[in-house]
Amino acid sequence: MRCKAGLFSRFVPLAPGDITGLTGWWDASDSSTLFDATSGGSAVAADGGVARIEDKSGNSRHFTQSTAGARPLRKTGVQNSLDVLRLDGSDDFLQSSFTFSNIFTLTQFTCFVVANAASISSTNFIRTFVPAVLADQNAETGFFGVHNTNELLTFARFSEVTDTYAGSAWLVVAVTYNGSNLSMTVNGSPAGSTSLASISSGVNSANYFIGRSSNATFFSGDVGEIITYNQAISTADREGLESVLMDKWAIT
Repeated sequence: MRCKAGLFSRFVPLAPGDITGLTGWWDASDSSTLFDATSGGSAVAADGGVARIEDKSGNSRHFTQSTAGARPLRKTGVQNSLDVLRLDGSDDFLQSSFTFSNIFTLTQFTCFVVANAASISSTNFIRTFVPAVLADQNAETGFFGVHNTNELLTFARFSEVTDTYAGSAWLVVAVTYNGSNLSMTVNGSPAGSTSLASISSGVNSANYFIGRSSNATFFSGDVGEIITYNQAISTADREGLESVLMDKWAIT
C-alpha cells in the first residue's frame, strides 16, 4: 500500500515491504521480535539481554547471541519513545547464520541502518553496507561491510565520508550499489560515492554480525533498525523510506 506525499505526485512507501526485493528487516522498536533465548523463549524485559532479534521480512534471517554477558540490552523509550538495542563497546554483539549471498546479489543491493554511536573514534563509526574489494581506502567499510580479505566488519570507516558526525547523533544511513557505483546518504543527504566495477564472489561465504568487527572490535551505541534489499532500489523509493524512518525515529 502506498500514499501520496503531500503535494508531490510520486508515491511514498509506507513500509519496507512496499519496496520490491526486501531480504531482511531487524527492528529493535518492535518488542515482539526480541527474545531472551536464541531459540525464541520469552519476550525480553526492559534492560534485559537480547538473545535473539527476529527478521520481520518473513525470510527468517535472525540474529542471536548465546553468551548471556555478550547480549545487547533492550533499552526502552530511548529515541522518539522507541526501544533500541544498546551495545556496550566491550563485548556485545549479535551474529547470524546467513551470508552475503543469502540476502544480496553481487551486482545490486541496498541497505539502511538507523543507529547512534555513543562516541566517534577510529574504531567506532556508523557506516553502512559497503562490500569493497579494493585494496585502498575502501578496504575497511561499514555496518554490514566486507573487508578486502573477505572478512566481515560491522562498524568501521567508509573513507569517502569524513568522520565528522558527533557522538549521540541519530542517523539514517543508506547505501546503494547498482553494479558500477556505490553511493551513500546520511539523513537523506548525499554523503559520498565511489566507482566499484564488481564485487568478489568470495564475499558470499562470509557471515554477518551486529555490533562486532572481524578483528573483534565492538560498537558502542544504540541500533534502532536495519533493512536490506537485493536490488538497487529507485531514488524515489530510497527517499521515501528515508523519510519514513526519519519521521519514525524523530531524526532531523
